[in-house]
Amino acid sequence: MTENTCEFLKLVSRKQRLFWIALLLWFITIVIFVVAVTELLSGVPDGLVTGAFFGSALLLLIPIARLYRLKCPYCQGPVGAVPFLQYKSLICRSCRECIECKQ
Repeated sequence: MTENTCEFLKLVSRKQRLFWIALLLWFITIVIFVVAVTELLSGVPDGLVTGAFFGSALLLLIPIARLYRLKCPYCQGPVGAVPFLQYKSLICRSCRECIECKQ
């Protein structure tokens, strides 16, 4: 099971990196969108820009949900990992089993 847990923690790390890349791309896209809309289209209501901002922020829930719902190597239930923590070991939210790489 050690190989599975090591691979699982590598997968968690990879999914966390994907979240941060998505966050960076989202931020760059929003900055470009807001600057383009406010400079080129001066007659656009502020509510439309704000709505587009918050609507696009919901897209960030996709990589968060994929990380949170990763399957535990022991019980196959959702682990409950979050992108803001760095994991050396992880306690499964479903079975409370400690997942750690012992190599």
